[in-house]
Amino acid sequence: MKKLIFFLLLISITVDFVSAQCLSGNCKDGIGKSDLGYAVYEGSFKNGKPHGNGVIDYGGDKYTGEFADGSEHGKGILTRKNGKTENVEYSFGNLVRKSLPNYVGGVPVEGCKKGDCKNGIGEIHFPSGNRYVGDFQGGMIHGNGTFYFAGGNVFEGETKENVIYKGKFSYHPEEVDFVGTFNPDGTPKTGLYTHHDTDATVKMKDNTITEVHNPAVEAQLEAQQKPPM
Repeated sequence: MKKLIFFLLLISITVDFVSAQCLSGNCKDGIGKSDLGYAVYEGSFKNGKPHGNGVIDYGGDKYTGEFADGSEHGKGILTRKNGKTENVEYSFGNLVRKSLPNYVGGVPVEGCKKGDCKNGIGEIHFPSGNRYVGDFQGGMIHGNGTFYFAGGNVFEGETKENVIYKGKFSYHPEEVDFVGTFNPDGTPKTGLYTHHDTDATVKMKDNTITEVHNPAVEAQLEAQQKPPM
């Protein structure tokens, strides 16, 4: 009976929680399509990361071209929300332009809008519509800060070398938070999902669901098990 209850709890809420998932194909080492939570990527994968040629759709802007180690890297085409296209070149997620970048905080960093985006605290905007406010080190996002994703999701916490590492990721409009650590590709690794509308929770450890708790479903199952009066 315990296994049945666990299974019912699992299917009732995990579909809403797991925003980053392989939708089709081989998302490990091959050709596949994956919902990353903040965008949908379709193309070549290596070691579970976008690598090779592919398309990433941020829900508005779309990049079609070359990837390496999980980031846009190489030449491609950037399609804006209004349908306009632009030939672009990326260097590990950073857009490379022929024109000189803006000088902010005395250091040239493409997309930097405020502060010091080289070695300090600043704000940087990306072509996808995403923006980051927080610590930088060696020209990379590194330290504590906040990511605001174009789709409405928000991450607050610690980053390491352009990758989110530990903190809180809020999914919108689902009203679900994940607090814990993250994999190099930005997917949740170890921590706790909380659904604020239902108080349901899902615990994860090393990419595996270890515990599911849904008060509404549990109360319903308990009521069904009571003998009739």
